[in-house]
Amino acid sequence: MNKIFSYVRSAFGRRIFILFILCSLLPVSLLALVSLQRVSSQLKEDSHEHLRQAGKSVGMTVLEGLTLLQADLESAPITEVDGTKRQTAGHVSIPRFRAVRVRTYDAGTGVVSGFSRPLPPTAIAHLSDGNALLLADTDLGAGVPMYMATSVNRNLPQQCLLIGEINPEYLWTLVGYTLSRGIDICIVAPSGRTLYASHPFTPTLISNVMTQLKKSATGQFEWQQEDAGYLVSYWSAYLQPTLLTDSWTVVAIQSENDALGPAHSFITSFLLIIFLTLFVVVFASSFLIRRSLVPLAILKDGANRLSSGDFNSEVQITSGDEFEDLAISFNDMSGHLGNLIDELHWLNRGTIEVLANTVDAKSPWTAGHSQRVTRLALEIGKVMGLSTEELQSLYIAGMFHDIGKIGIPEAIIDKPGSLTEEEYAIVKKHPEIGAEILKPLRSYHAVLPIVWQHHEQFDGGGYPLGLAGEEIVLGARIMAVADVFDALYSSRPYRQGWELTTVIDFIEEHAGNMFDPEVVMAFHKVDLDLFLETNSETGRLELEQR
Repeated sequence: MNKIFSYVRSAFGRRIFILFILCSLLPVSLLALVSLQRVSSQLKEDSHEHLRQAGKSVGMTVLEGLTLLQADLESAPITEVDGTKRQTAGHVSIPRFRAVRVRTYDAGTGVVSGFSRPLPPTAIAHLSDGNALLLADTDLGAGVPMYMATSVNRNLPQQCLLIGEINPEYLWTLVGYTLSRGIDICIVAPSGRTLYASHPFTPTLISNVMTQLKKSATGQFEWQQEDAGYLVSYWSAYLQPTLLTDSWTVVAIQSENDALGPAHSFITSFLLIIFLTLFVVVFASSFLIRRSLVPLAILKDGANRLSSGDFNSEVQITSGDEFEDLAISFNDMSGHLGNLIDELHWLNRGTIEVLANTVDAKSPWTAGHSQRVTRLALEIGKVMGLSTEELQSLYIAGMFHDIGKIGIPEAIIDKPGSLTEEEYAIVKKHPEIGAEILKPLRSYHAVLPIVWQHHEQFDGGGYPLGLAGEEIVLGARIMAVADVFDALYSSRPYRQGWELTTVIDFIEEHAGNMFDPEVVMAFHKVDLDLFLETNSETGRLELEQR
């Protein structure tokens, strides 16, 4: 797999690949996405229409049921006035009325016997025209009695009404026969209370429906509950002309998963086809592009290795064309360049040693000092786990740490006695002078802090900046221990070199004030034989017992 797609590391290869993909897939994908959007939109529109028709069908069923109730009431037999109860048979053995009573009423006042509230003039006129009347509390809802009244009955005495208490179970049974699978129905009274619900509806949904009714008697919208989406349609059953009451609203609701199931199935299949097409195009294009661009990627990788300093690894191309010839020339160039680089490295190293020897040669007392300090610092750095780059910086800094003494008069450096405060102040400038000397060399910028800070002390009592702790770079903290060790162990014009144990005790005693304690711990792990053998002053050849 990695070999097939290795060309993607080439910018040119990526451009060719992307162009190929755009030209082959983009037009088809755009056309497919537009088609997908239109199909999805049409499916959602059809789902809304199906939901609307389902709600309307339920509403028409309710109207039909009320019409049957009116016909049944108008034909009910009458035996007595005020007090007679009679139940009539209904659909599928469910009584349409719980009770039917004949009540007297006063057309002038609208007072009906047995009812606390008189009928308004509009109701009296409605009944006089031969219509039925639906009577219910203004807070009509599930469990609140509903009555139907009529004055149309050939056996009904004058100034009497035939009033039946509607059995809601009869109406809701009719509604149940018309329910579609996956669709829930809720019938809402004008009060906003639920008369019937095939499934518990949340008050929030009913509230949304009542808000929508203020805009339109019918409509549809989408509703979100928790993580599920729903399609909602509402339809008002207009009861005013026939029963002189406000409309009942039929609410139909269906989850988007049920309503848009075919759309989701189509989308899934469509996406699978798109991905399969993309898969085939990608592999076909990869195979064709790779044959031309893999050699470029190999050459680029070889150039990157070359720029990072790897001159030994060769690029392998067996394409049998100009790329293979170019690879052979590249390998030859890499080999020659490695030999140039090696010569420059040794030239640079030799130059460093010459400059360091020049500094040490100013005084016979400091001959070899820079080399010894550098070797000891490198060994301490290895014990402390410094990287190759850090050790290289430590090597250069060690060789150049006293280069600033070029600017110090020899009379001060070789003075056999103690230095005066003025003379010591001049000597203390050599770290800063050394940093200034090296500053123009851009490749040595990493070693400038070490040269500048190698006389700083861990407790802040050093010079020239008075830094303390980790404010001092690690290389300078290592250099401080190596420098003091060689300075104390070697003889100077004003004193003899110290005994080895005395020097070691001094360094250990000043761990934490002059020296970093971690550097001192690493110093104790170094084999000092390598450094005592090169001490030009004492010529000691054996390590003294600690």
